[in-house]
Amino acid sequence: MNGSEHQLRRESGLRPCRRRASRGLGLRASRGFTLIELMIVVSIITISATITFASINADKYKLAVEDFSEDLGAELMRARDTAINQQSTVTVDFFPAGMSMVLLDQRTGANVPLRYLRKSEYGGGRLGTEVCILGFEPLLWAPSEQQTTSIPQIPCPNGGLETPFATVRFGPDGTYEVQTAGGVDGYTRNGWTLVVQDGRASAVEYQLIELFPTGMIRVIPHVKNGSE
Repeated sequence: MNGSEHQLRRESGLRPCRRRASRGLGLRASRGFTLIELMIVVSIITISATITFASINADKYKLAVEDFSEDLGAELMRARDTAINQQSTVTVDFFPAGMSMVLLDQRTGANVPLRYLRKSEYGGGRLGTEVCILGFEPLLWAPSEQQTTSIPQIPCPNGGLETPFATVRFGPDGTYEVQTAGGVDGYTRNGWTLVVQDGRASAVEYQLIELFPTGMIRVIPHVKNGSE
């Protein structure tokens, strides 16, 4: 720009046009995330949610097994108390999928149903074929054996509440007798242990419901298989 043009612009009030170098930088800074960046963030969130969901499901399953076992023990105690309070006989039948309880009505001689307990009632039906009442053993575990035992792992038997594999009868005085496939044990002196197998755990676990000769009930959770 020569002197006359500069003089003319000053007299007319016009100013020379200048480029704003920072404008382009501002646009670059405000353009947001790229598609790849968004995909990475979404992938991280998805993986985290999957891990969290699996962990929550595992915890719910574990709690369902514990609740099922604890309720079995509680129902055995309830059966004994009912027999004493009603001065009658209460029969508890055990099946792979649960148990049933009936009271003998002394007036009519008929059996009155008191309770049906099924594993399908727990954890929203999460307890499948891996969990079952495995059997009734004529012994009590010593304290040193509570954390590990050599119970053989076998596939859970099929079936619901049709044919019981064991029956416990509580009398009016609170004593009991156990009947299994081997016959009636009578008023046992050694105690009995109801075994619930959890084959879905990373290592097979058992919940032990111990029935003492005096009628006391004890539940021992998460017993490992020492033979593995």
